[in-house]
Amino acid sequence: MDELLNMRLYSMGEEGRINPIHTVLRRDVIEIRRTNTGSIFFQCAYCNHLSCGNLAEQSTFAPQRIRGVYRAVMRFMKYHVPACEHIPQEIKDLIPKATRDVKARVTKKYWFDSAFDKGLRDGEDEDGESIIYCMTI
Repeated sequence: MDELLNMRLYSMGEEGRINPIHTVLRRDVIEIRRTNTGSIFFQCAYCNHLSCGNLAEQSTFAPQRIRGVYRAVMRFMKYHVPACEHIPQEIKDLIPKATRDVKARVTKKYWFDSAFDKGLRDGEDEDGESIIYCMTI
């Protein structure tokens, strides 16, 4: 059984600092969850109620390191968002414009720093390398 951490990658005030579609994905689409072994994975908030056989490609992803979160979200945006029948069309319509919006692009460092600020850390579980959650004070 996995646990919803009631967290998103989104942080207040990132609008205008990063690509608008990234803000929408971080705020509205991607949930942070934790397995019973303590590993973190990310999941589409719109189709998380479906059984595994009914999910579109890349509905969940679990990068091994925090530095891999940005690339994993880009794959999620490329493969899952267009294929997921449950993500609202107005979100899907943002992707072509946002990918052309060079001014709002963000570095991978921002993604790393914001994940770290949320308490995500590089760690290990029984299956090897993984991202873990460490409560921040």
